[in-house]
Amino acid sequence: MESLIKAAAKIIKNILYINIATITPDGKPWNSPVYCAYDKNLNYYWLSWKLNQHSKNVRNNPSAFVTIYDSTVPAGTGFGVYFEGKAYELKNIKDILIGIKQFIPERKENQEMLFNS
Repeated sequence: MESLIKAAAKIIKNILYINIATITPDGKPWNSPVYCAYDKNLNYYWLSWKLNQHSKNVRNNPSAFVTIYDSTVPAGTGFGVYFEGKAYELKNIKDILIGIKQFIPERKENQEMLFNS
């Protein structure tokens, strides 16, 4: 089990683009790659235009499914992280600033502490 945790941590730490699957208002699945950052509690943040389909979907239905994987590895050697969660548009300035802060380069030091503890 520990090797799986280490493999998942490596993927999370090194992959900057994640795929977020959301649901359109008429119930169709919608998958989008987004550039992301995360905090010490592994809350994910991404920046998107408000009129992108996935942004509209999140406002309508917060259900989301995320996949994270390295698409550059040879066939048969891949490893991925998959999880289900809720996605929300940040609306108040305090939450927006917390989200933006996750994209600042110094976050790498925080990530090192997260994955090396």
